[in-house]
Amino acid sequence: MKVLNYERKPGAALISGYVNTTEKLSSRPTQQKNGKPVFEVIEPGAWRDALRRRGSMPVLLDIDHEHGAAYPCAQLVEDGIGLFLALQTSNRDLIRAAKRARGWSFEMADAKSYVKEDSRLGVLIRHIFGLDLLRVSLCVNLTPVYAATSVEVSAA
Repeated sequence: MKVLNYERKPGAALISGYVNTTEKLSSRPTQQKNGKPVFEVIEPGAWRDALRRRGSMPVLLDIDHEHGAAYPCAQLVEDGIGLFLALQTSNRDLIRAAKRARGWSFEMADAKSYVKEDSRLGVLIRHIFGLDLLRVSLCVNLTPVYAATSVEVSAA
């Protein structure tokens, strides 16, 4: 993914990566239905619609929106791979956290979806084709629900 428009600032680092890769199954079930595990997959286009309503937002650490600091707003875009994030910062705590991060997480609401059984895997899959994006978080001490994420830090 091409980095979004950023003019490099002295002493700042660029934190970027994929918050979610569309069409990839969550790494663990997010719920149970009729005794069967339900995994999730975000469909292409779901992020694009969500970003029309809210295109940038602060980044949290470990999903702690009640006690954690919210760092500067990140730019988000959906491309052919998934939801890409870019954030330029000179905050040393955030840069250190990004270098240790296990990936990204996100909080969503009002998901538009349907559930379909995958007989090959023996699980139910919730296909999410619409959502409202509420928060994005770097996972440092937590494991992301979706494993297909990436975090890169370009040195200051």
